Amino acid sequence: MDLLSFIGFYLLFGFLGFLFEMIIGAQKNWCGDNLIQNAGLCIPFLNIYAFGGIIILLIRPHFPLYLSVIITGIILSIFECLSGELGQIFKTGPRAWNYNNGKHFGVFCDGYTSLDLLLFWTLIALVVNIILNYVK
Repeated sequence: MDLLSFIGFYLLFGFLGFLFEMIIGAQKNWCGDNLIQNAGLCIPFLNIYAFGGIIILLIRPHFPLYLSVIITGIILSIFECLSGELGQIFKTGPRAWNYNNGKHFGVFCDGYTSLDLLLFWTLIALVVNIILNYVK
């Protein structure tokens, strides 16, 4: 896959992630995440989904489907944890999310991720892999 394809997928995944979060009510405005807003932009885009999509694309050719999905879920949960912690360290704005609200099980990493979100990322990786296998 060439660089232009990766950029296209990055933009696509960031936008689709934003739409998903608008649909479930997690995203309250049209200005994306703190990184986008701190850059002075107001666009419908979430970096966590964009990076997640790229990680899926990088891992999928090297492992069988079941292993690729599991590894991706774990890596994306770790990435979500690190994103939250680094945001606090570098003070990119107010805390963007906190899963210590009683709605998630197995919360860890200071509330930045949980076991149910690990399963969510794993499911997303499975769906994306199936779609990419079908389109290919």
